[in-house]
Amino acid sequence: MMSATSQYRGLPGPTSTAGRPVCPLAGLSFTLGLIALRLCWMPGVNCALALAAVGAGVLGCYRVARSRGGVGGFDEAVSGIVLGVIVLGLSMFFISAFVAAWH
Repeated sequence: MMSATSQYRGLPGPTSTAGRPVCPLAGLSFTLGLIALRLCWMPGVNCALALAAVGAGVLGCYRVARSRGGVGGFDEAVSGIVLGVIVLGLSMFFISAFVAAWH
């Protein structure tokens, strides 16, 4: 009897990126988004990193779409954009909370 994992090993799915390199901007966007999320309590630093993550993500999505299947990384670019937007929202929340506490 075959195990369930050996039955599906090596079968590429319709969204498989096997053999395709990941766009560097997509990976950079995801990495910057994660770093900005980690530094969420530092309003100046995380805003700059979040904006850079969104910018790199948009450029990464554009390059992946223009490559016509030559490079992968669309999911990483979109994840970087989403993380950047979340971090910008969190930083606006923290800034408004600091301002409200100050007054």
